[in-house]
Amino acid sequence: MKRIFSCIILAAVTLAACRKEPDPVFSETADQRINRVLNEYQATLAASANGWNGELTTKNNVTYRFHFSFDNANHVKMFSDFDGTSSSVRKESSFRLKALQQPSLLFDSYSYIHILSDPADSISGGPEGVGLNGDFEFSMDSVTADVIKLTGRQQGAKMTLRKASAADLDAWQSGKWAGGARIADLSKKILNYFKRLTISGRQYEVRIDPSFHTITFTWRDGGGNPQSHTTEYNYSADGLILTEPLQDGANTISRLSGMTWNGSTLNLSVNGATAGTINGAIAPLVIDVNAGRRWYQASQQTYWRGTSFNIKGVWDTYGLWKLENFAFLIFQYGSQYDIFGFVFLESGGLALNFGIGTDTPNFTGGKTVFPFLGELGDVPPEAMDAYVKTAVKFLNPDGWWFIQTGPHQFDMVDATDATSYMVWY
Repeated sequence: MKRIFSCIILAAVTLAACRKEPDPVFSETADQRINRVLNEYQATLAASANGWNGELTTKNNVTYRFHFSFDNANHVKMFSDFDGTSSSVRKESSFRLKALQQPSLLFDSYSYIHILSDPADSISGGPEGVGLNGDFEFSMDSVTADVIKLTGRQQGAKMTLRKASAADLDAWQSGKWAGGARIADLSKKILNYFKRLTISGRQYEVRIDPSFHTITFTWRDGGGNPQSHTTEYNYSADGLILTEPLQDGANTISRLSGMTWNGSTLNLSVNGATAGTINGAIAPLVIDVNAGRRWYQASQQTYWRGTSFNIKGVWDTYGLWKLENFAFLIFQYGSQYDIFGFVFLESGGLALNFGIGTDTPNFTGGKTVFPFLGELGDVPPEAMDAYVKTAVKFLNPDGWWFIQTGPHQFDMVDATDATSYMVWY
């Protein structure tokens, strides 16, 4: 039996030794194949004489539009509908194609597309440290001469590039896209926190969040009852289109277009037919008289984190974020006194070393005033200027309007002229 088994093994070995090696499946090495594909993709990107129309949808399902023009020297010129500047000023940066897990398009120097991923809320408008969940490195899912589909490598944002026409390119270069994106510049042009839309004698408070493409209208109906409508919007080449139109009796607002600035007044057309304007206001159109009290009552359960003061369009006016290891402002309820304090990172943790003590706020006519009781802790010399200015502003004798902008978020707006505000989380 052993001899037979040995013969079988010997025969198998002999057959294996005589078996012919198969011809190679590919005539190129793996590196040669991927380089050929990357070169083909590079040629496709550069071949569109009028560039590419881009639609990028973030992980938060917010869509931004771009226009890209790629060349064979790894330069890309782009527009974006992020704001009035990006939609009218073409920016040049660099890109490269690289073989990662699959062929990938990388925007490797800072440009408009990076704004969506910028963690600084003063730049992207998204949550501090998070940004808008965009991407600037993309896997190339499919490529044709007319359509390229990509997926972000970090956040999974989806982007589609479609071959642009001469008219598409002209719409960006001539500033047509800037017409709609001008509304993103409301906070830069109108220094009052409150913006008032007036059309045919009707007034609506307007709050724009250009980072997340949402717009909120607040008004009083024919019976004097407060109403509010929040919807997403998308830009078109001549304005913006509301995802869910506002309905106010016989009045409908579905599209804002024809936007032009005249000083601090934004002139526009509603639904392409009715003229309107947006101007600043020093008080809310609909006063939420209990907003400040709700905010204060919530502080009895937990503390509020504040950013810093934005005054007349200048973010972090008093330079708190320039102080080494500054973390956030805090408001904390106390049985003997409340604390408005300055929190810093210290030894791997958080430290509240100084601030001011305040008495129970006064709530009058929707305004909230904080009575001063005294100073707390020792203020280091390098923080003194920012501390004094911030504390004095917080103790504004005219008080503050509180605007609830989310389940756990309030904006605190000065009741003097509404040109200063702070965000509380």
